[in-house]
Amino acid sequence: MTAATLPTQLWLAYWRYRRIYHRYSVDGLEHLLAGSRPSLIVGYHGRGLADDLCILGLTLYERLGYLPPTLVHRGVEVIPPLKWLSDGLGFVTSDSAALAAAVAKGQHVITAPGGVTESCRSFRDRYRVAWGEHVGYLRLALKYGLRIVPVASAGVDDSYIGLNDGPVLGRRLGLPREWAWPLWIAVGPLGFWPFSPPFPTRIRQLIGEPIDLGANGATALNDREHLLALHRQVTARVQALLDEARGTSRSRTSVAQGRDGQIQTAQRRKAMGFNEMLTRKQIETLHDAYKTSGMTEQLKATFRDMYAATSGYIDAIGKVFFELPEDVREQPPDVVSAANRERCLLALLAARGGGFTLATHIYLALMEGIRRPGQPDDISPEEIANIIFLAGVYTGADNLMLSLATLMKTLPILADIADTQPKKDQSAVFQVLKEKYGLAPPPKQPGPPPTPPGPASRS
Repeated sequence: MTAATLPTQLWLAYWRYRRIYHRYSVDGLEHLLAGSRPSLIVGYHGRGLADDLCILGLTLYERLGYLPPTLVHRGVEVIPPLKWLSDGLGFVTSDSAALAAAVAKGQHVITAPGGVTESCRSFRDRYRVAWGEHVGYLRLALKYGLRIVPVASAGVDDSYIGLNDGPVLGRRLGLPREWAWPLWIAVGPLGFWPFSPPFPTRIRQLIGEPIDLGANGATALNDREHLLALHRQVTARVQALLDEARGTSRSRTSVAQGRDGQIQTAQRRKAMGFNEMLTRKQIETLHDAYKTSGMTEQLKATFRDMYAATSGYIDAIGKVFFELPEDVREQPPDVVSAANRERCLLALLAARGGGFTLATHIYLALMEGIRRPGQPDDISPEEIANIIFLAGVYTGADNLMLSLATLMKTLPILADIADTQPKKDQSAVFQVLKEKYGLAPPPKQPGPPPTPPGPASRS
């Protein structure tokens, strides 16, 4: 291996590993394969690196024999190791002679117009195209006569948990755009970005049909009004692909990249948010069968069995914090409401990691936090996730991961009870949670009837 090829070899090896790690699949690759015109591939930029676009570049290298030149953030020019890597890969930060030469050879070009605006956001702002009114990519495509090929993927905004908006903080501090992205604070499975790898989210990529910018006549590079009209068309297509990849549209057959890089047929799964894992309707179904007094007695009985010597203390806690009027308007003003009690307990339990106790209080929070007269809002699955994230920020990534795993395990359990189980009251839910978390044996299934004795043998 020569020194000139070292960056490329390192890059390809790394992204082959990441392709397996993220169980990458792609649909629509035929729009970019042999015989197609050179195109400007414009994609949504997920958290951290644009993982899906990097893996797409690897896939095109394997299929077409070249690594598509990619427009990258100008910040790489001020960090020597990144500049060495970018230059060795043939990546560019703007229009250049190298880019013109690549297009002249018929090569595709990759760009993510959203850049750090999309990649370095808080977890509260996910899967939303945010390109503003930046139309530079359109001018580039028109200059070189390139088609626009829109690309978007599910899973890319779940690879890191962003805790702030890096570019916004950079602007407030008056930093140059090149130095705004290092201010992003995000959590991965082993700590903070960029020192932690991403979460192993499944990446499902959709490549849309090409957009011919000249279909409705020529567009002047300085005709901003027409450029903005084209821009709105492109961003709408990318947003539609994002929504479809996440499962809000019809299911599609995808092309999965296996360990050996071969194309395999796979069926796309739905990528859901927390409020989709357990819907408001399912919460209401469970709440219709829920009785606060019954759940309180269930909890007290459980803790008495576990800590018999503290039964008096348990009764006192129950009386002060759990035996509350169901209508919050009748509660004394100095008493913590049931909903706020559960918010506090969720944070405390999330700070200790996940498990059955946290799962129980996830259920309790959803039941006690449902909107009632005098109560401003629900406790939703999304709010519970936010509480867990906040607790994890202060107590460590290990607690965050355990608690988040508990939430993602518990919500589908509750959804299944709401949709399929005949008994949905608090006792039934409590029993199912104990079974799922290994604290109670599953109910015995009726066995076959006993075999009648045969005729007695003669001796």
